[in-house]
Amino acid sequence: AVSFTVCYATVDAFREQVSNLFSHRTTQYTEFFTSTLSLPDTWKGCPVPRYVPDGYFVETERITESRDGTIVFSNGVSELTYSFYSADSTESIEVDSENAVHETVDIGENSADIYQREGYIAIILPENDFVYFITGDISKEEAIQMAESIAVWSE
Repeated sequence: AVSFTVCYATVDAFREQVSNLFSHRTTQYTEFFTSTLSLPDTWKGCPVPRYVPDGYFVETERITESRDGTIVFSNGVSELTYSFYSADSTESIEVDSENAVHETVDIGENSADIYQREGYIAIILPENDFVYFITGDISKEEAIQMAESIAVWSE
């Protein structure tokens, strides 16, 4: 008889569980919320959304040497993807815009393009030296809140 055994381990030193209190100010109110994200140290200094809809967790993440990155969030049923690209990146952003409603909205001091259809939303937000891309099966309000919450990861 032949037997194979696979063993693996994770080390907490490579990943930190971070739970902090963040605030989001608007002209009408200030919202306080907690965000629990687990990201490796390679994300320090990179833009990350501080708000993620309830029930979503980091499923996968990757960051490239050119400092472009992607986080795939999951709630066990659907996925939500956040990506950022430096302005001089060679990556291209493709949006499935067939039968989608397009609108432009102001997020902070920048204009974002939103493509929406049943079960799908995509936001493209150019800001400073980056372009942020959020796509998934969430509401327009949640997607905008994610985009508004993007801040440099420093934990």
